[in-house]
Amino acid sequence: MVLENKLGITTSAELAREEERISKKKAVELFERGILNDLPAGKFSTLQIIHKYLFEDIYEFAGKIPITPLYNDRLMCAVPKTFKTRNDGFITIDELKECDFVQPAENCDADSQMLFENSGFVAQSTCHVVDDMSILTMVQSGIGVCILPKMTVESYNANVDVYPIYPEAYRVIGISAFESTRKTPIVNKLYNMIVDLFTEQYT
Repeated sequence: MVLENKLGITTSAELAREEERISKKKAVELFERGILNDLPAGKFSTLQIIHKYLFEDIYEFAGKIPITPLYNDRLMCAVPKTFKTRNDGFITIDELKECDFVQPAENCDADSQMLFENSGFVAQSTCHVVDDMSILTMVQSGIGVCILPKMTVESYNANVDVYPIYPEAYRVIGISAFESTRKTPIVNKLYNMIVDLFTEQYT
């Protein structure tokens, strides 16, 4: 199966060679022209822009990758055991504005940054850390609080208290792929299997 392309190529091997040659050249341009510097990190829209830039000379569908939402993963606030919230069982945005944060490293903090931007405040950061376990360890030590998705927090056995945030905020976990007419049979089967598994487990 050969994807429909602007080059008029009809064999998979030749298309793969041209795709590699053209996309590598465009990737260098991305960096040399500083195009990435003005794009927000961790956003699906940024991936679409990159995809369009890399493949627009080859495919009509470049940058037009649909996403199928699979699960809304609630953002939670992890705090030291000594931390006391104003309300029983949850923490508010107003409380967070007064907290010191341990945050993921720059360009790895899309979830927390989305919350801060939507809530209209700049977090007071004590430090930036690369991995989630280190962040939770620093929270456990009383250095600050952190914002992480529920699935992430639950995957670690950290000695911290975790509160839902109000108003509620979520990250969307999804799967992105071309429509079925552009997917190979095996990719289409895998895509449907993933969607079915998430639907069965989380709905």
